[in-house]
Amino acid sequence: MEPQRWLAELETELHQRRLPRRYVTRLMRELSDHVMDAWENSMIKDDQSSIDPESRLGSPREVAESAEQSYCQRTFVARHPAWVFGLLPPLLFAVVAFFFYFFSAAMFMELTDPSQREAIARSPWLPTVIRAYFVGCIVLTSLIVTVTFSMMARRFAVRRRWPMIAAVSVAILCGSFWSQVTPKTPEQMGHFTIGLSLADWPAEATLPRAVQLATPLAVAFWLTRRRRTTQLPLAT
Repeated sequence: MEPQRWLAELETELHQRRLPRRYVTRLMRELSDHVMDAWENSMIKDDQSSIDPESRLGSPREVAESAEQSYCQRTFVARHPAWVFGLLPPLLFAVVAFFFYFFSAAMFMELTDPSQREAIARSPWLPTVIRAYFVGCIVLTSLIVTVTFSMMARRFAVRRRWPMIAAVSVAILCGSFWSQVTPKTPEQMGHFTIGLSLADWPAEATLPRAVQLATPLAVAFWLTRRRRTTQLPLAT
């Protein structure tokens, strides 16, 4: 393969991997100098075997894969996966869940007047709706966090066990949440209680809590299983 064509294909491969522009520019400059120097020397010495960069350095795809792996191994995520995938998922889960639940509650209070809220509070279907909404917030939050860390593991070439560890921590947290709704009656005020405990498993392993527990595990397993069949050997 001609040097110019080899360099052009390599640059395309690097951009397809979404590596930082500075990194690609610096790498292409270094490789271009190296390839063109080797080409000029081979022309002077009339050594045709040294002209083809693919025979000396590998195909553009192989070089791009090696460059991607080298870049990923230098990042904080690849060097400290225990911190990133062990500590951050529960924190991100708490932040996103808080946003979903309390932002929507604030919107409800803003968009309804006291008389409407009074009528809704006496509705017989309110407990079911509140519990379904609570479970939906938990499941959606777990999906966001699990997908985020699974994609991060793919982006920075981290081994499969780390996004699975993140998913397990999120699943335990999700499965620990329970809720109880007491509707409002003329004799008493309504109550909505949220708890966080695994002590009542498996006696209180209701379907919603089972869904909360299984969702992040299933999503992480699916995402990392797909990645394992297409990626190169990964960094530790």
